[in-house]
Amino acid sequence: MTKSATQAAEPGWQTRRFLGLEVQVAKRSEVIALLLGRLAERRRTLVTFANTNLVVTAARSRLSERLSRDFVILNDGIGLNLASLLCYGTAFPENLNGTDFTRTFLDDLPPRTAVYLFGSTSDVIERAGSKLASLPNVKVVGGSDGFQWREHPCELIRTINAANPDVLLVALGNPLQEEWILEHASRISAPITIAVGAFLDFTSGKVARAPRLVRMLRLEWAYRLLLEPGRLWRRYSIDLLWLFAALVLERFKEARRTAGQGGRTDRS
Repeated sequence: MTKSATQAAEPGWQTRRFLGLEVQVAKRSEVIALLLGRLAERRRTLVTFANTNLVVTAARSRLSERLSRDFVILNDGIGLNLASLLCYGTAFPENLNGTDFTRTFLDDLPPRTAVYLFGSTSDVIERAGSKLASLPNVKVVGGSDGFQWREHPCELIRTINAANPDVLLVALGNPLQEEWILEHASRISAPITIAVGAFLDFTSGKVARAPRLVRMLRLEWAYRLLLEPGRLWRRYSIDLLWLFAALVLERFKEARRTAGQGGRTDRS
């Protein structure tokens, strides 16, 4: 990664650390204001959303430090709120889930902002692109599906840059989308790159969002689990249990280390 990409991940807010992953503590309006300012400055900024799955997979694959260094990482979902209560005694100010945040950000863009879509399937790209192009401030300048890029990664970068996007949305699922961005960010001309997960699937209508009341009750995870149990059961059971066990163990080790240091100080 270039130095500018590293600097771009330092908005100056308080962070909360979960298994090495530094998650920003900020409100939606603050993050959007930051990104709009970075867009105006043409300053490279990478964004991702820390749900339970990303925290766990980043810890297991030793990606946490690199993600924390180069990304603005936002809290996503009830799992991170519970983890925050456990480790810090307080919840995050807002739930900045990727789907809702990305749509709000797109709505707030300056007129004729160029947006490129990468990920999911060609059909999803086409349908999501058509819907996003209807937003008053969005100009969809191209799209590439997420299944052909491995064969010609350099050609994909050239295609994206030739479209001259202001915002690049990457929807490969985590942690693949974050790994792809880490590898290629220094060669992408778009100032704002966002790892959006299932945003394109939701936007295209391929995957149904939970009803508004369910989302307000913070139960969208249960709704999605009912729709896709084969794909999501592990994320909402084993991964969640693994996260909390790892956090408790980390706190226990830290308490022992602190107690040991205090004991040595008393004897000196």
